[in-house]
Amino acid sequence: MKIKLDDSSRADLVAYRIERSHETLREVDYLLKGGFYNAAVSRLYYACYYIVVALLVANKLESQTHAGVKTIFSLNFVKPRLIDTALAKTFFKLFDLRHNNDYEDYCFCDRQTLEKIRPAAGQFIDTVEALIKSE
Repeated sequence: MKIKLDDSSRADLVAYRIERSHETLREVDYLLKGGFYNAAVSRLYYACYYIVVALLVANKLESQTHAGVKTIFSLNFVKPRLIDTALAKTFFKLFDLRHNNDYEDYCFCDRQTLEKIRPAAGQFIDTVEALIKSE
């Protein structure tokens, strides 16, 4: 059963998801320092996922799956050019990296991959948060 949110509850959930995104991004930096690259890419995906879910909740959109979140985000924010395609590709790439790391054998991420995608993910999160706050 889906819970209907009133405006106050919706705002609280959006704020929670934004904070969760930033907290998870801090976890990524901690994991990178320790050399835990596979765990870092998973947490980096989730940092982006949480901010996208906040955007969907703020706009009264929902999905029960990660793939659904990705599709709804694409249709409602990337296709109409509310989010730059290049930035959105960061989220899509992390979606694939996390999936492959979790479900495929012999799939590894290295420091170079994370050093390249971590700043892009931070920019993605900042951009999506700014869009949420502008609405």
